[in-house]
Amino acid sequence: MMWGCFKPDHPRRDRQKIHKFIKYEHPYREETRAFFLLVSNRIWVKVSLRCGIPITEEDLQHPGGFWHWVWWHNVPVTIVEGVKKAGALLTAGYAAIAIPSVNAGYRTPQDEYGTANGKPYLIPDLKHFATEGRQVNICFDQDNKPETVQLVRTAISRMGRLLGNEGCPLRVIDLPLGAEKGVDDFIVAHGQPAFDALHNTAVTLELWEIKLFTLLTYPPAIALNQRFLSQLLVPKAKN
Repeated sequence: MMWGCFKPDHPRRDRQKIHKFIKYEHPYREETRAFFLLVSNRIWVKVSLRCGIPITEEDLQHPGGFWHWVWWHNVPVTIVEGVKKAGALLTAGYAAIAIPSVNAGYRTPQDEYGTANGKPYLIPDLKHFATEGRQVNICFDQDNKPETVQLVRTAISRMGRLLGNEGCPLRVIDLPLGAEKGVDDFIVAHGQPAFDALHNTAVTLELWEIKLFTLLTYPPAIALNQRFLSQLLVPKAKN
């Protein structure tokens, strides 16, 4: 695979958003791909024990190694945003595939003016692993910015539906709001058992989408526990 990313010591500014710096760089004008980290035999065994799928001698001898075993035996996979998150979950015993951004798991055909003119489709890397009956989990970073939250939710629904169309059962692992943005930081702060609990209680994509209708778009400014609102202080309107 002649594709990857690196983190520069002195990042350049984004041309569209000059107040931001580009944290990670990818090959110029190349289509983004998924990340499949090299996995040691020790981690391979850990993933095998967690999912209950044995490793045969033939699997060990296959040139595709760990990832061929994951594909061939329909091992459950978790899709994350960012390669460090995949490394954290692999170390914890979960087969994790990373994509460079929440929208990088699928593409939408566009015309020369950038207007969508076709239906979204999975990138080839994920399409290869979207086999009938494979359990797929999606675990993206959490954020408290409303516009980012909406962007992530849309990406999860869109990619999840594309995977579901291939026959994959989908679940969404929601990280709780807090100081930890990604699953790697969450495991460091709260320990692996805390993530195991989130993984084991993750809901299906359908239930997750239904739950979104009960959530507020913006975080509440005031929390009350009283019968009447007579003592409520209403902010003064700005002139």
